[in-house]
Amino acid sequence: MIDDVLEQKNEADRLFSFRLDALAISNFLLLYRTIRYSEVVYAVFLLFQFASLVLNFIASFHHIHWEYSALIPVFCVFHEITRRMRKAANLSFFRVRVLSFLYYACFFSAVSIMNLFSVSEKPFVEIFPLLLVAFAGLYMDRLYVVLLFEAVYVGLYEMIAFLCGQLTQGRINFGIASLFVSVLLYWSVLGIYTEERRDNRLLEEKSSTDGLTGLLNKTSFEEEARYFIDHRKDGVACALIVLDFDNFKSVNDDFGHQIGDMALKKFGEILRTNFRAIDILGRVGGDEFMVLTKSPSDEEFLIKRCNRVLMELGTARFGEAKGFSCSIGIARDPEGFSFDRLYHLADDALYEAKARGKAQYVLWNTKKIVPQDKRAIYIASPNRGKIEAIRQICGKDYIYLIGENATCAFNEISLYGEGRLESVYFDYQQPDMPEEQIRAYMESRPLYQAIPLHDLSLELREYDAP
Repeated sequence: MIDDVLEQKNEADRLFSFRLDALAISNFLLLYRTIRYSEVVYAVFLLFQFASLVLNFIASFHHIHWEYSALIPVFCVFHEITRRMRKAANLSFFRVRVLSFLYYACFFSAVSIMNLFSVSEKPFVEIFPLLLVAFAGLYMDRLYVVLLFEAVYVGLYEMIAFLCGQLTQGRINFGIASLFVSVLLYWSVLGIYTEERRDNRLLEEKSSTDGLTGLLNKTSFEEEARYFIDHRKDGVACALIVLDFDNFKSVNDDFGHQIGDMALKKFGEILRTNFRAIDILGRVGGDEFMVLTKSPSDEEFLIKRCNRVLMELGTARFGEAKGFSCSIGIARDPEGFSFDRLYHLADDALYEAKARGKAQYVLWNTKKIVPQDKRAIYIASPNRGKIEAIRQICGKDYIYLIGENATCAFNEISLYGEGRLESVYFDYQQPDMPEEQIRAYMESRPLYQAIPLHDLSLELREYDAP
């Protein structure tokens, strides 16, 4: 029993901490429908009173009670407000809370006026305690907020009754009892609501997570990553990391699929322990994983995390299976690029890591690029003489982009992509990468088959050192 209560409390805390948008929509829709249904009931009530007066069916209603019209302005005003809010779809939790309190306060006050003044000569069952109990089921908020509203309303009702000379012990008892009953109803409704939310959350988790690793699946990862990237504030950096298990087919062939599954599960655990709870992690393919790190995502943080992933995966062992590794491509973005552009950049960085021999990471950064209407030529060379020679050959009609090493060049050429560069002049004598790795990477990437590519090592051989 106690465990159930604590579990319900924890679920309620989660609801009021992380699901306020959904709760605002639920409260607003319930308020919207309550107003419409109340209008129908009220119209039937007025019609009955009019018929009773005209046909003289009920002797006690032989004259008009003008107090019955107190609800007309309430319904008119809040009908229009809720209609406009629903059309505008502007439903913050605070706004819905204020609107709900205003409506129920006006509604309760109008009904209380009818209760106190219209039927004082012939009392019947008090209406306001029933309204208090109903409120606990019509609006969901933290318990202290609901109780505060109800306590204020009870106090105002009792004060009005006292000023009108109609405060009785029965009305006081009804008010106190209604508060206790409303608390019980609140917990019952909250229990139903949180249980439904918990069941829905479990279903969402099952449908959005990968069954083997417990990370997000491809669809859910991309949805969450796109949402964060599209809604982040200007200047907030993030990084998209693509990780590919090296030679995973050989693991399955040599040790069996059970060992392969164990290795993938371990890989997911390594990622979960080395990245933060705020980061988004997913398994997006058979042996491919992705991580979106949120701010702060500086290079030092990314390098440290990736080195730890490589180290822990390399020391993992399952029976005779050991020596696992992965290749990692990182696209760090302080410029506000879209998810698709980041994925393209991180994927290119991953291919470079594989071209370098696997079991390592390659980190690329986004940067502002030349507008599409400008004609640009890219020169990848550490040799200043070759760079100046290309400038003289091509003339002054172009914007020249310079990459002083292969990593920088691959990064920036990938940023531009096909169709954005007039030509690429590439010097295969680079300080950070041997020629065979450069050529292997280029051969693996369709981009370098589609752009005009010139070999500076052949065209300007005279500038090479003897």
